[in-house]
Amino acid sequence: MLCNEKGVLAPSEYFFFPDNEKASNYYYHVPVIGHFLCDKNYDIERNGGVSPLLFLVLQGELQARTKTNEVTAYKNDVLLLDCSKYHHYYCENSCEFLFAHFCGCNSGEITGFLTEGGNRSVFSDCEGRIRKCLLDILDNLHRKKDISFYSLSCMISTILTYLPENTEISPLSHAQHPALTEAGNYIRTNLTTNITLDDIADHAHISKYHLCKLFREHLGTTPLEYVSQAKINLAETMLVTTEKSIEKIAEDLCYSSSAAFINAFRLRKGITPNHYRKKALNIGYAAL
Repeated sequence: MLCNEKGVLAPSEYFFFPDNEKASNYYYHVPVIGHFLCDKNYDIERNGGVSPLLFLVLQGELQARTKTNEVTAYKNDVLLLDCSKYHHYYCENSCEFLFAHFCGCNSGEITGFLTEGGNRSVFSDCEGRIRKCLLDILDNLHRKKDISFYSLSCMISTILTYLPENTEISPLSHAQHPALTEAGNYIRTNLTTNITLDDIADHAHISKYHLCKLFREHLGTTPLEYVSQAKINLAETMLVTTEKSIEKIAEDLCYSSSAAFINAFRLRKGITPNHYRKKALNIGYAAL
C-alpha cells in the first residue's frame, strides 16, 4: 500500500497484517511493516498508546526523542522505540528506512529491557543481518507470497536477539578527533554522576548534533551508549575490588534503581552482577 503521510515520498509503501489473538499470547505479531523515503516534513509525535517500533536506516539520518533520551540514527543503525510512552521521531533533512511495529508475547518487556527503560535507543547492524531479515519479508510481499503469522514472529524474535550484540566501547583518542578526547576525559572523570548529552557537548565544545555524528563515525555508537558501557566497565571493577552491595554500586553510578543496573549489566555482559562477582572470586579477575 502506498503512503500519503506528510513528508513521505513515493514510492514508499507499507503492509498490514491481521492479528492472531490466540497466538499473540505466545508469539510476536507485526501489525505493519514498510519501507519509507522521507524528507524534512516527516514528523511523528505521540503521547504513547502504540506498540514498539523499530527502524533500520538505509540512507540519511533519523532523529528521535523520548522523555529521557534524544538520539540520531545513521545509516545501518537500528532505532528501537517504546511507543507505549511519549515519543517523537522526525527527519531534519531526508532519510530512507525500513520499519516494523511489533506486539504480542513479551514485546513491551523486552523493549524496555533492551532500551534500558528508554535510555538506549540506537543499535548497530554492522553485519547487515537485521537488514536482511526485514528485506526478506518485504521481498516476499513484493512477490505477492503469503507471509505467515509465525514467519513474522520469527523475524522479530531474530532481530531482538541480534540487537544486544556489538555493545563494547572503543577507546577515545586525539588521533580520531580533539572533541572526542575532550568528551572521553569528561566521561571518564564523571562516571559517578548523571551524565547528559548536553554535559558532554558543552565540555567537548561542540554541538550535540556534531558530537553524535563524531561518535557514530569513529566509534559506531552514540555518546550516551558510550557512557552506559563505560559505567558497566567501572561496575565490573567495583564488583571484584570492593565489597559494595549491588544497590550501593547502582547508586554510586547514578542508576535509577538496582533493577535498572542489573538489567543494563546483564544486557552487556550476559550475566547478572552477582553472578559476575561470584565468578570473578572463583576463577580470578584476570581470567574474565
